[in-house]
Amino acid sequence: MKKSNDFDLMNPEEFEQQLSRRPLRPVPPEWRAEILREARAAAPSSSRETFAVTLWRELFWSCRRVWTGLAAVWLAVVVINTAIDDSPRVTVASAPHQSQDWKLALQAQREMVRQLLKQDAPPVAVVPHRRSDRRNTPIIG
Repeated sequence: MKKSNDFDLMNPEEFEQQLSRRPLRPVPPEWRAEILREARAAAPSSSRETFAVTLWRELFWSCRRVWTGLAAVWLAVVVINTAIDDSPRVTVASAPHQSQDWKLALQAQREMVRQLLKQDAPPVAVVPHRRSDRRNTPIIG
């Protein structure tokens, strides 16, 4: 007969036969009480979970790394968006309420431009030439 520690040399049928011949030993009562106490502590308090808990577990907790990554990206977008100040300095609503000083400055500027360009003289009319009157000059580039 084979030794009891030679299980690796047995085929599965012999192993099952040998196990079926062994008597079952009962679990010690102190172990049984401890196992049952731990199982009751680990079991949920109610068999029915609320919809919110089920939703949280299925949607968010199972993919928490993905949701954390998305939250970090959105946070970065919000921080960058608030850091960039692209708002116009002068608002359109303040344009109709121009002050008298601004009007005087604009008139003075127009007068200065008129003096620099000497617009007192009548403007010279510029008549464009016909295309056939242009000279054919080669463009060297």
